Amino acid sequence: MRRGRWLLPLVLALGCAPGARKDGERPDAVVGRVRAPPQVFGRAPEDASWLRAPPPPLAPRPLTEPPVVERRLSNGVRVLVSERHEFPSVGLAFALDRGVCDGGAAAALYALGLGGSPGRTRSDNFGYLYRLGVGHHVRVSDDAVIVGASAFPPLLASAISRLAPLFFAPVLAPDDLARSRSRWSARLSPESRGSRLAERALRQALFGGGGYGFTLVDPSDVAAEPDVRVREFYRAALSPRHVSVVVVGDTTADLAVALLERYTKDLPRAEVATSGCAALPAPPISDAVRIVDEPGAAQSKVRIGFAGVPAGHADGPALEVLSAALGSSLSSRLNLKIRSEHGLTYGVTMTSSPLRSHGLVDVAAAVETERTAEALRGILAELERAAAVPLEASELAHARGNALVGPETHLDVAEELAKDAAHGLPANASAVRSSAIANMTAEALSAVAERYLAPQRRVITIVGDASRISGPLRELGIGDVVVLPR
Repeated sequence: MRRGRWLLPLVLALGCAPGARKDGERPDAVVGRVRAPPQVFGRAPEDASWLRAPPPPLAPRPLTEPPVVERRLSNGVRVLVSERHEFPSVGLAFALDRGVCDGGAAAALYALGLGGSPGRTRSDNFGYLYRLGVGHHVRVSDDAVIVGASAFPPLLASAISRLAPLFFAPVLAPDDLARSRSRWSARLSPESRGSRLAERALRQALFGGGGYGFTLVDPSDVAAEPDVRVREFYRAALSPRHVSVVVVGDTTADLAVALLERYTKDLPRAEVATSGCAALPAPPISDAVRIVDEPGAAQSKVRIGFAGVPAGHADGPALEVLSAALGSSLSSRLNLKIRSEHGLTYGVTMTSSPLRSHGLVDVAAAVETERTAEALRGILAELERAAAVPLEASELAHARGNALVGPETHLDVAEELAKDAAHGLPANASAVRSSAIANMTAEALSAVAERYLAPQRRVITIVGDASRISGPLRELGIGDVVVLPR
């Protein structure tokens, strides 16, 4: 005990002794009393042409993904396991292949209402997971509700012991659903209402009023959905046959399956009907420009949409790369033309979202009211140019790189696999998609642009001041201008 009293002061004294490190010397320059060699920097290049030339794109790295093992639990639940032992963590994802398309606002409320399980409240479960250091969250999309969590390998059994009952046998207490309404209301901020209105008008024009055409716009959308409808969605949707569990990380398939069997053996095994969004007919598309009137708006929320392709379609990777080339970054074609060259907007985004039975290609921008028609004309011209003018090599390389940015953590990988599983895709779907993107050609992108971005396939919706933008939009001659009620 006495020895410990003088040991620490002695170590500190030796570390601060005059001979330990000279003034001005970097702390890491002395390691084991051996001086590290000084760093020598060469002169910066001075050739002007060399400085102006952009560096060539990096060669694509070979795609090597660890194999995914597929199992079935005794109750029919599909389990996907990818063993990755490079880092001590395990990502978990529980996926239900029912989402807002099937359940509307009830599905959204159900997702954020999850937490309680038989014999335990939401506070019990989340408090326990918090003390374990198990980070978790819930996401709801058109086609799925996914619960994701990350745990250290020694705590995997403890994490699954709470997460599995929480997901497979949720207790939707009144307090849980009230909290869900409050959280959704906070997300539906008034500042972003215009963009949500434009998206809803766009989706309804493409997909009709229900199913994929539904989006949450106002807190009133969740306030109007009674608790009984949320519970009806749960009873009609949750079935082991429509659930997948994905485990990625520092564990084994045998252990993961054994743990899931232990904590799901007493859970319901009910059967449910086929998803109502499995085969929706594509509605007719007209060339009308739809305006949702917002008198006095300083900006117009512009949305241009095209019917895309369902998940797993052969053209899906090409649409992803094309969207990355046109509107994923400030150096993409739409932003270079509309933002940088003409200063018509702070940014234009373009995304391709594959769904279970449909797909949506969406272009979005917020522009100054008086320049709405000018911005729309420029955006449409760039979309048409995508089919006529192939991407240059540097553009293609940049777009492929942006489209290939994928999951990084074990939890990210688990959620990506869970999304594919909810879409009914095979376990190697992500690897197939990545390979297709890495080998994408400019010619293939031009062909896809010509096929899917054709004027007769597009829908245009704008939320803005109709009295100020209707006239200039009519002068564009791109279709009838129709003012919709809010």
